[in-house]
Amino acid sequence: MNIIVTDNKVQYNDFLKVSTLQQAIEVRGNVQYLIYHKSPEPVDEKVKLLTKIKDKVNTIIYIRNKSDLEQAVQMIVVGSEGKYIDDEFFLSSTDDLNGLVANLNEVTGIIELGGSDVLADFFNRYLKDGSSSINPGYLSVVKDAVENMLIAYREKDLELVKMSTTATELFTNSAKLISKVQEEQKKIQDNVEKLRESRESAPLRVSGIESVVFFSPIMYPQELNVIRIKEIGDCPFLTSFSLGLRSYIERVKYKKVKLIFLMPVGEVYQKYYKEYDWISQGKSITNSVFGKDIVFVSYPTRDNIMKLVKDNSHDVFIIVDRLKTSKEHLLNCRGQVVYAVSGNSCLGNFNVEKKMHFSSIREVRSSLFTIPVFQSYPTTVDKRIQMYDRQCSQAYETLYSRR
Repeated sequence: MNIIVTDNKVQYNDFLKVSTLQQAIEVRGNVQYLIYHKSPEPVDEKVKLLTKIKDKVNTIIYIRNKSDLEQAVQMIVVGSEGKYIDDEFFLSSTDDLNGLVANLNEVTGIIELGGSDVLADFFNRYLKDGSSSINPGYLSVVKDAVENMLIAYREKDLELVKMSTTATELFTNSAKLISKVQEEQKKIQDNVEKLRESRESAPLRVSGIESVVFFSPIMYPQELNVIRIKEIGDCPFLTSFSLGLRSYIERVKYKKVKLIFLMPVGEVYQKYYKEYDWISQGKSITNSVFGKDIVFVSYPTRDNIMKLVKDNSHDVFIIVDRLKTSKEHLLNCRGQVVYAVSGNSCLGNFNVEKKMHFSSIREVRSSLFTIPVFQSYPTTVDKRIQMYDRQCSQAYETLYSRR
């Protein structure tokens, strides 16, 4: 099989014509002659591809005018025992190209070496002018010039082959080294990603304090229609207020809402809110829990949170972070965080910005609103939710606008 790599318009019989070296590499089977003219790859990519293909090609021929010659390509070809032809005339037709291949060893470029000026004078004087009387002394000079040219040519040719062979080996070794470096870089990137995921998924315990668990912040770069509330201190009635917010958005905004509470670890909390679904460590969790409208989470790993928020059946998410280990909301995403604070002391101690917080029972300076205290507080959850839904519409609108 013979292959030619070029972008010209000539159709060659007995040659598979391709436009890139990558296409030539993808050809299966051994190749007798690879004719390389030009291709769109960068030079370093050409070197890499020629290094790969040279082992399955018997002879590589590089045809390119000297004005457009790429030295690196020439060195790879010659160093692989191939041939460089500096005349693109041989690409003019199938016959010309076949003639080149058939007489490859006889086809050479014109090389100006020492002694050529003597030969030129000899030809001009005894051939062009038609003279037949050759001076024996001058003929001896011509003979010496021819011998010198042959010796110099062989030396130059050997020098070029040695240089090209060395360069080819260098390019080959460099390509292999770069390939290995890229493989190691990929392994390192994979290991770093696994380490990051394991750190985000695994809680970190404080020695001697089994009830306190830290979870790494969770990045979520995609768009998410979410209301994030972070509790600092203890904000009374926050649970009922949040349940009322969910009910209000569904009733007034006609949106399907998922409410997620991020809770500290502890049996007390699970017993207090036992009527709701929980995601906790060591507890058997079914996939149906992640699709619930209201979920309490004491084991907020990255995997669990991603399953909760990647839920196309809900339009809006409310995530109330009641964890006590950090001022920052666990879910780091676009949009504002609103803080539920216990009093004025929280503002200075935790650098909470003005108009970015609310409180309960008593008013806190520069707050968005205050969760009201009802004189007759309902004893059942459903009635409490209905009361907050009706009485806190202005506060709910404020939070809804902060998504």
